[in-house]
Amino acid sequence: MNKITFLISSIGSSGGTERVTSDICNKLVNIGYDIGIISLYNGNKSYFDLDKKIKLLSLYPEKISFSKKFPAVIYKLRKYLKKNNVDILVNVDSILTLYSIPATTLLDVSNICWEHFNFNIDLGLKKRKYARYLASIYCQKIITLTERDKYLWEENSYARCKVHVIPNPSPFVNIPIELNQPSSKIVISVGRLTNQKGFDLLLKAWKKVLEKRTDWTLKIIGSGHDENYLKSLAEKLNVDSHIIWVKHSNNIIEQYKSSALYVMSSRFEGLPMVLLEAASMGVPTVSFDCDTGPREIITNKTGWLCENGNINALASTLIHAMNILDDQNMYNSYRASSKKNIDENFSIDTIIDKWIGVIEDKK
Repeated sequence: MNKITFLISSIGSSGGTERVTSDICNKLVNIGYDIGIISLYNGNKSYFDLDKKIKLLSLYPEKISFSKKFPAVIYKLRKYLKKNNVDILVNVDSILTLYSIPATTLLDVSNICWEHFNFNIDLGLKKRKYARYLASIYCQKIITLTERDKYLWEENSYARCKVHVIPNPSPFVNIPIELNQPSSKIVISVGRLTNQKGFDLLLKAWKKVLEKRTDWTLKIIGSGHDENYLKSLAEKLNVDSHIIWVKHSNNIIEQYKSSALYVMSSRFEGLPMVLLEAASMGVPTVSFDCDTGPREIITNKTGWLCENGNINALASTLIHAMNILDDQNMYNSYRASSKKNIDENFSIDTIIDKWIGVIEDKK
């Protein structure tokens, strides 16, 4: 079988990208692929559990300067690829192709760009746009998380290769839940308290929700540099008495299980894992129709989408959802459909079949 190496910034980090990379690598190595993971830094030990057959290499012990270490990273990466006869190199983030493209030049290595953000977002890094430009020309394959992002790549880049869509798997598939429980009348939202996640928009929408539905409570789980601002905003809007703030939860599954509705107010996403997680626990979802991801997860049987950034639309959609979920039969139906959608379409087995298809595709 093919020798596959994943190039990542740091497999020792605890983020969602590192978790899904670990999940995919574990599954591939168990199937029989020869898997390695190269980290730019802090990569001698994975934060998440990894199969012992997976080989780890960290180029540097600590975070590095892109400009100072650029030639050295290329040299070390190329040396590893040649020494280990790697067949396929998967870049876990398009920006890493700035290293991998020169490192694989004239080598018989298939270079794959695995994009984790949406095409329109560069997170303030101009070199990310340049990396996408290079990847679209020189990589053999590009993997996006959503059909929408595939469209953005094909329409806005110089892609000469095939763009594949492989969503991330939910980590909570096939966990048993009680589908017929009464509504808790708790709306949950999970994420970093940063501008991207749009909690300021959610608080303003929540004020409008409370004009109609004071029997519901909003629970926000997360921390971040906007925490003090958001709590002050909640007090200013006079909604703090109907909000529960939780910095961190050691049992997020139980938090989902005890909630009746999930709301996501992000300004932008890649493929929001929180929507997958919530739906895996049978929680119906309300979300802004932002780029990218919500439209690929939420169906008319599992939740509701509303215009991105529109506070009035978010409030009215939440009220509409609450009114529907007051009916126990409708609530049970949305819970069952939410769980079924994730179990069937976002399980690790379903997703790994897509990965194998890309790996074995020689075109």
